Amino acid sequence: MDKLILAGMFALLALPGLVHASTIASCPQPGTIKSSHASSSYPPPHNEGFKYTATDANGGTWSGSQFQSNSDDFLSHNLKAVSISPTGDTCQYRGNPQEDNQGNVIYTRELTLTKDK
Repeated sequence: MDKLILAGMFALLALPGLVHASTIASCPQPGTIKSSHASSSYPPPHNEGFKYTATDANGGTWSGSQFQSNSDDFLSHNLKAVSISPTGDTCQYRGNPQEDNQGNVIYTRELTLTKDK
C-alpha cells in the first residue's frame, strides 16, 4: 500500500514539471539566426556589437544581442544551443571561444535569445 501511495505522489509531483518542460529542440536552429550591427548606451568599448533575431519551427520570434565585440559576429563561430530555460522562453548558445596565440581563452562566445511575446 505504501508503494502505491508513493508512486501516486511521485506522479503528481512529476506531472506539472512535464507540462512546462522544454527541450533544446524548441530553440531556433543556429542556421535560422540572423545578425545585424547594433549599438547601445553602454560605455565604450562595449557599446557596439550585434543584434540577433531568429524564428523557431512554430513561427515564434526570438531576439538577443552581444556587445563584447563590434567586429566579431558570433554566427561565424559554430554556434550551438546548449540550454533552454525551464519556461522555454530563453535559449543559450555557445560558439567557439576567442583565443590568444597560445590557445588561452580570452572570452567565450555566448549568446542568449529570448522569445518575443
